[in-house]
Amino acid sequence: MAPSIDADGNSRRGILFTVNIRNVGLAVFAGALLGAGFLVQALWPLVLVGIVPLLVALRGASLARSCAYGWLASWVISLFALAPILWGSLPLDWYGFSSVWSQWFGVGFSWLLMSAVFALGGALFGALVRWYATSSSLEILVIPSAWVLSEWAGAYLFSIIGAGSGSLIGAHFTLSHIGYILANDSALLQLAQLGDVYALSFAAVSLGTLIFRIISTPSRHEKQLLHALCVALFLIWAAAHPFVSFLSGASRARAEHSADALSIAAVSRYAPPLFLPSPEEEARRFDALRALTTSLRDIDVLVFPENAVFLRTIASSGQTDILRELEKTGNAHPPLVIDSEDIRQENGQLYSRLAYFGTGADPIYSYKEFLLPVGEYFPYVYHYGLQAIGGGAFLQKVLDVRGYAKGPYTNVTSADGVVLAARFCDEVMSPELYRKQVAEGAHVLINLSSQSWFHGSRMVYEEIKQVARVRAVSLGRSYVQSNTMAPAFALDQYGQVVGETRWGEMTVLQVRVPALTAKTLASRAGQYILFVPLAVLFLGLRSGRRVGP
Repeated sequence: MAPSIDADGNSRRGILFTVNIRNVGLAVFAGALLGAGFLVQALWPLVLVGIVPLLVALRGASLARSCAYGWLASWVISLFALAPILWGSLPLDWYGFSSVWSQWFGVGFSWLLMSAVFALGGALFGALVRWYATSSSLEILVIPSAWVLSEWAGAYLFSIIGAGSGSLIGAHFTLSHIGYILANDSALLQLAQLGDVYALSFAAVSLGTLIFRIISTPSRHEKQLLHALCVALFLIWAAAHPFVSFLSGASRARAEHSADALSIAAVSRYAPPLFLPSPEEEARRFDALRALTTSLRDIDVLVFPENAVFLRTIASSGQTDILRELEKTGNAHPPLVIDSEDIRQENGQLYSRLAYFGTGADPIYSYKEFLLPVGEYFPYVYHYGLQAIGGGAFLQKVLDVRGYAKGPYTNVTSADGVVLAARFCDEVMSPELYRKQVAEGAHVLINLSSQSWFHGSRMVYEEIKQVARVRAVSLGRSYVQSNTMAPAFALDQYGQVVGETRWGEMTVLQVRVPALTAKTLASRAGQYILFVPLAVLFLGLRSGRRVGP
């Protein structure tokens, strides 16, 4: 029997099922506004107003409905944020899949499930707004504080629910945090110095809440004050753009003439993904890298993309003449080479291992800590699910080739006295991993990336570059990324692109980057910065006048 709809827009089926159609629509609309910038970067301003429809839906709602509306909006955001990396992985030729329908089902199921788990943070947001809602302008601080804590909680819960033998527990997978969308604006991006992506999310929701407050307050005097605040914020924002451009240009000029700046060469190669590359294919890729890199000159650091296995191939083939060719590429001395490989240790565990290699010393090794669920390890929930439907043989086949383990440690190293911190691909999503290395004295951030799983998706590339921009600004460090199936690029400490290779071209990006030592608030505080929104919620509970049922 079809549900009846009453005059208030409520759909009813008996006494146990009640849904407010208008508010459901508002929650979905809010999620679309808040997440649109993940899919189309030109739509990034929508994130500044996206919270308004959700706050309209939450105003006066019960606790259960508030949780439902918050979850629904966050689910839509996560669907938008995760769509590029999940749907960009098709076809799953790199995963050993043969059935097209199985590929679509597997990606679609993971997309819906992962987004739903991240959205649990949104349910918490709905509950916090219901508990802490006030009828005063304090909402401008209380509501964004609730959002920031909810995003952190969603990422942390995801790491627990997606736990597996290779997982890292913590709020590391932050791709769906709406603060990354603000990286499209050079002025707003600088707020990351105060609190990484959390400060950006706070700013986005705070402005939306300000607009909501202007709409909802009955006080004419308060409306005037809030309008004046909006004008002041707009003027500050407009004036900040040329200031950021000036600082970025000055930093670039200093790097060109600084004695302690490094010349870093980052490789961009185009190698399609393969489940098990043949020896002939590996030899072909090695020869292409050799031709590309041994002709370089005047470099201090050479960075290969993730799993290029260039150094291992030299060692196994005995072609030591290539090392002499690499020595000639250096700027008055042999360069530091950063390469990586998959290595199976004596304990049987498979690791992604990074090597800092100077031709006159033994390599210094570092291991990948943060692995992508499903791509590099199977969460326990997938283990149980596949075994339940008879997929145990497929599971074991994948684990034999792609069942990685979390690395035991990470290292930094130095070149000409400049300390370098190199990490793998998706580890840039974590607000904490690079920060730990900056605390150890790192002056420059390096990333060995491969986007071959995503078949060179431009959407994935742009999304990851936005994440990298936030990391560079929050930590106050230059950032250089090599790549497979996508361009290599470099950022300054203001998140501005200082170098980028062209799409579809196997080449090397060569840039000079300064050795930066200043610490930002975000690099000093880390996730302790979350005590600020916690304190704001506490003040909201004590000072605000509660509204709603």
